[in-house]
Amino acid sequence: MGGKTMLRICPEVRREGRRLARFAPVVYLSRAGKRYFERRQQYRPDAMLAEAHLLVPGGDMCDTTYTYRDTLAVGAMNEGVLVMDYYCTDCCSDHLLLSDTADVPLPPGISVSPVVPVQAAERPAPGPHRERVLLPLRFRVDRWEVEEDYMDNQECLARLDSVLSPLLADGSRCRLDGLHVRGYASPEGPRDHNQTLSERRAESFSAWLCRHYRLSPEAVSRSGEGEDWEGLHRMVEADSLSPWYKEVSLLIRRHALSGVRKRKLQELDGGKAWRELLERMYPYLRSMEVEIRYTVLPPKEEEGVR
Repeated sequence: MGGKTMLRICPEVRREGRRLARFAPVVYLSRAGKRYFERRQQYRPDAMLAEAHLLVPGGDMCDTTYTYRDTLAVGAMNEGVLVMDYYCTDCCSDHLLLSDTADVPLPPGISVSPVVPVQAAERPAPGPHRERVLLPLRFRVDRWEVEEDYMDNQECLARLDSVLSPLLADGSRCRLDGLHVRGYASPEGPRDHNQTLSERRAESFSAWLCRHYRLSPEAVSRSGEGEDWEGLHRMVEADSLSPWYKEVSLLIRRHALSGVRKRKLQELDGGKAWRELLERMYPYLRSMEVEIRYTVLPPKEEEGVR
């Protein structure tokens, strides 16, 4: 890899009827490519690459294996497929090189930690390390109240607690840096209304977090992301068995305006595609995501002595 070219590895877990669980990508690039990547993110930020792990080969490093852990709280998960997409990216376009898949049987409460083999990778520097946890929380149509027993919310909140409670309990090993909640709405209905709805969902869950974990309001930031077209596009792309998935994917990519997208989708196949979206996919788009930012502290000097 050299100049503006990089290898991008995107791990994700796909489950039938569920939203994709995407891990932070791994980007393998040269030192010059890293400088170009950082400048590009500064002036033309890409949200999908904001949490990327950057790997830059060293001059005298031999082949090694880079392992990172990225925990995604995704609710009830019994099984899925781990997909590793490898892209070659230059200044202007992405080229899919290959996709590796593996069945992932997952009992509830177990998360996936993808192991990404990369040659000549840079070893992690000593000191604190960070992990990212995303939690999908579901809401009823046109509502923003947190309902713990709705859909798979109970499992999601239990998984959130399994991550958050230990962080708050042991301040000598971990430091909670903050939480950010993002509210989403499904695309039916007026766009402005859905934007307000997503903001109310973010406010509601922020207040829920502060009450349940005795957090100060300053520790929890929030944002309303409006209609989750990106989430719908990912779900449609993963549902290749549907006869109209290519048409829906194309409509979402081709038309930028929300109103045009909705009208085109409602006209597709005499309204059958729109009705199936409402029933099968839209409930998973009325959601909330939580990003937990924390630092794992290095062991104290006395702890390293046996």
